[in-house]
Amino acid sequence: MEKEDMDNTIDIINSDSEEGEDSAQKSDIDSDIEEEENNGNQLFHLTKKQKKQDEKIIDEIEEEFPLNGLGKNEDVDSDSLETPNEDKSDLDIDSETLDTESTSKSFTVDDLSILQVGDPILTFDNSGIIRYDDRSKRIIRIKNDLITIYPLNGEPKISLKNSMSVDNESRHALDAVLNPNRTAIAITVTHSLIVIIDMTTGAVKSVSAKESKFKSVSTKILSIVWITNDTILILSTTSIELAKMTPSTNPLNTMQVTHTIIDFCKYDAENNILLVSPPINMSQLIKYRKNGKPYKHYFQAWLVKPKTMERLDKIPVFLSNSNPQIREKEVYLTTLYRVPTIIYICTEIQEFKLFYSKSKHTYFDRVRAFNLYAEGEFSCSFIDNLIVIHNHHSNLSRIYDHYFRHDQPISPPLPIKCSAKDPSIVSLYSKNWEYCSDRFIIDHEKGHVYTLSCNFSSRVISIRNKELRLNFFLGRTKPFDEESRLIILDEIRDWILYDDIDMRTLSKLFLLLNRHCKMIDDIKSKGHQVKYPYITPHDVYEHIFCVVFSRLSSDSSNSEKMQVVSSSPWSKGPDEPLMVSSRKLLIIVLRYIFIRLKHSMRVSHEYFLFLLEILVLNEDFALLHQLIQYKVIGDSLPIATHLRRLGEGVYPPAYQLSIDMLFRLEKYVEICEMYMEVGEVMKAIRLMLKHGKYFIAPASIFEVVVQLQNELLFYEAYQALRYLNYQTHPEHGRSFLPEDKCEAYNELFQTIFSSAVRGDDIDDEDSTLCDTSQLIDT
Repeated sequence: MEKEDMDNTIDIINSDSEEGEDSAQKSDIDSDIEEEENNGNQLFHLTKKQKKQDEKIIDEIEEEFPLNGLGKNEDVDSDSLETPNEDKSDLDIDSETLDTESTSKSFTVDDLSILQVGDPILTFDNSGIIRYDDRSKRIIRIKNDLITIYPLNGEPKISLKNSMSVDNESRHALDAVLNPNRTAIAITVTHSLIVIIDMTTGAVKSVSAKESKFKSVSTKILSIVWITNDTILILSTTSIELAKMTPSTNPLNTMQVTHTIIDFCKYDAENNILLVSPPINMSQLIKYRKNGKPYKHYFQAWLVKPKTMERLDKIPVFLSNSNPQIREKEVYLTTLYRVPTIIYICTEIQEFKLFYSKSKHTYFDRVRAFNLYAEGEFSCSFIDNLIVIHNHHSNLSRIYDHYFRHDQPISPPLPIKCSAKDPSIVSLYSKNWEYCSDRFIIDHEKGHVYTLSCNFSSRVISIRNKELRLNFFLGRTKPFDEESRLIILDEIRDWILYDDIDMRTLSKLFLLLNRHCKMIDDIKSKGHQVKYPYITPHDVYEHIFCVVFSRLSSDSSNSEKMQVVSSSPWSKGPDEPLMVSSRKLLIIVLRYIFIRLKHSMRVSHEYFLFLLEILVLNEDFALLHQLIQYKVIGDSLPIATHLRRLGEGVYPPAYQLSIDMLFRLEKYVEICEMYMEVGEVMKAIRLMLKHGKYFIAPASIFEVVVQLQNELLFYEAYQALRYLNYQTHPEHGRSFLPEDKCEAYNELFQTIFSSAVRGDDIDDEDSTLCDTSQLIDT
């Protein structure tokens, strides 16, 4: 193969296409990805500025509310509350054997397995040619007489006769690809000939691949990719052709063609990225061997648009001089965290390299290497932005997450678990398994399609750093979002109860939770669907704080909330010794509230009620006054009602705190009712006189006064309410209205005070028997 052939690439663009329109127009997929990045990309990556802001917030919280000085007679043991960070790695990769001493539960390897496959989602006839179309998530089976397409998204299957007449000759399919809306199918009938069938009209048109421009390489069609419903990408060993279907006799209108030698190619449908690998250049290999340097191979990436292709930068890959080969099954192109990513498995040096980009405006400008920790043949799967490496020699799998800076697996080597109803139908790690670029597995021998899924309930994730561990579960998407939500709540609760977590770390976890919750709320407010775990403040209150408080107070009435959220073998039992006190729980809840207030986020009254419960448990009433005085516990009707109950029994001064809070809330009806309950009738009447309106019906007031059997109080209340009648309805004077139902109390007043006061004086509006102006509390 000549060097000129290798480096010679020729781009031909159809002059009929408008260049300006080509550069401005984006595919639908590009637009969707860009919109998703604008709405959710910040869920995973914290900038340095955000991290500094977090540290500043935590410092302010510790300065405003230090750990010591909380109790009235008891100092907080800071050594028991805060533990210095240990100098340990964030990831624990020494996991060939798992430490089971931390739990008394018995479990098997299947209990620890994260990956699992269930019953087949599709069963097909495995005879003939079987291939998987990654672009449309369909399986194509080609036999001598029939072409069958099995969609994996629930659509009905399609069957076509495998016999086409092209140029008066009968042809049979070698490959077939259906366009996205199922209106056309492109069928490869020879190494250089394609037949396009219109599914609506049945029209058949033939297209030939572009002739080779290179002397040493012949043309052979490698793959066909539908970019849109009417735009097709034809990839051969000598060219890349972008064409569009036309209703005319000419089946395709070529918009751009590039002549280059291709060994194999990969396509990422989510980002419309084409990856091309040229063959090994033997002349260059000899030069590298003489200089003792590794052979420098490269991948060429293209950004494919509906009307044009944009050449991206070359991606260098260094190969061994002794065995310089790169196989198609060792290279994967996919999208991880909305970024196009290349995975290249280097079996000889037991590592795989990952090429990705840091921003959406660049492509493959970053490279990282991950250790495989084993020998043998490997395959790769992708689940929920995670990289799964399968070792065919040991029948074990490891999970990697390149979100973390540590180039190590986040799980120990564990086998795939079979969760099928009949395990005999699943042959785990079969040599006939094809691991597709997403989470589908095709068993070519049995004709089954499985879905590879993750079950994180075992929590066997080798991430020791609690912040990274929380971030890992927050980054999981549907259908793993609900399971991750429960695991997060379960783990934070266990850290508080049993691990003696230091307060600074816990504050950072609360910051992450609240920022995540706020971002989810912003996304939902814009009408977008949310696919990440959504942990509300109520979830934190119910599943974490209430459970911890129940353990501390040994309240049997709250035993329902003490259930374990996840079924992990590492979950602690009720007999485990607690590493938290009621005083420390008070600090934790206060920090959670302060963090929400620092982010200008609403704090529901259930948290303030919970604070009151803890303060009463600790009998720390001085701090209760401070928290209310400095507005840490906000004013609300439920808080005032709770203070009122405390004032009636446990702590009498809380009654006045309740009254003061109701005045700030302007809840005058509730204030008057409280006054009436304790017999403070004139205080209630003075409040109504001050505002010139009834907050309680006059008959109800008279009923309480009569029960008190105080004639002087009855006289004062009667005269004050008559004055209030004049304020509320002056046209009727001081008389009570019929709907007030006070006739009996009028007669009672006449009976009691007829000997002391003349009746006509009582009805006189100028009567000064009671100086009502002095009743108004100013």
